[in-house]
Amino acid sequence: YCIIFQSHIRSRLARARENAARPPHEKALARQEAHKWIQQLNLHASQVADSRPVAYCEFSPDSEHIGTVYLWSLDNDKPIGELEKHEARVSRLAFHPNGRHLATACYDSSWRMFDVETGEELLFQEGHAKSVADVAFHPDGSVALTGGLDCYGRVWDLRTGRCIMFLDGHTKELFTVEWVPNGYEMVTGSADNTIKVWDLRIRKNTYTMPAHSSVVSKIKVDSLGQYLVSASYDNTLKIWSTSGWQPLRQLRGHDTKIMCVDISPDGKWLMSSAFDRTFKLWTHSEY
Repeated sequence: YCIIFQSHIRSRLARARENAARPPHEKALARQEAHKWIQQLNLHASQVADSRPVAYCEFSPDSEHIGTVYLWSLDNDKPIGELEKHEARVSRLAFHPNGRHLATACYDSSWRMFDVETGEELLFQEGHAKSVADVAFHPDGSVALTGGLDCYGRVWDLRTGRCIMFLDGHTKELFTVEWVPNGYEMVTGSADNTIKVWDLRIRKNTYTMPAHSSVVSKIKVDSLGQYLVSASYDNTLKIWSTSGWQPLRQLRGHDTKIMCVDISPDGKWLMSSAFDRTFKLWTHSEY
């Protein structure tokens, strides 16, 4: 199980516009501060979360709640309802930026979009030849990105349901996909141990990182687009600069393969979950 809490598109877009309008020297200073924080990261806490491997973790928007749950109402602490229609394992889910819709990636080679309040299936999309491992919405909510065990990624126009970009380059299963906040770059992680960067404007792969010695299970970009964190089956987390995609730091602490990683919206914490049934929190030594 996993929890993902809703956030609103207006706050995301406002934050992106504010960052884009900053003078170059302010952006450079903010990037330097982020890199300084990365170098001072330490393991803060470790907790056994379940009797089974913890496959997914994510911070709430206020950075104060984490968990391994479902889709629940925060008003009355009751489940909103079951999202049916899936005929196989659901591998990942993501809220649309408007907070009203939810996408699921499924092992029946499809991904779907639902109305959160009614549970109605709004979109059933096939296109991958094998299981769909991950799904992510563009920051403005206009398109979705999926990655599959067929080694390919796809970008979908939500208005028409058509695939508008085909991501062909990984040589093994694609497990994780993510948008960079600038809105035109995407990153994908694979069982071929690499992370690839793609540009939606020119429809091409622009950079490839030989990132880990085993499967790249999850990638996450911070809210300002200054750095990327990758999790891997090689038991490590790695942090990369999005300016040139160079490595900044490696974090060790898990004894088994890491399944997921997330960055808190306030940028002060990292969280990772692993096959050893634990999740770990990482932060600056002052917190």
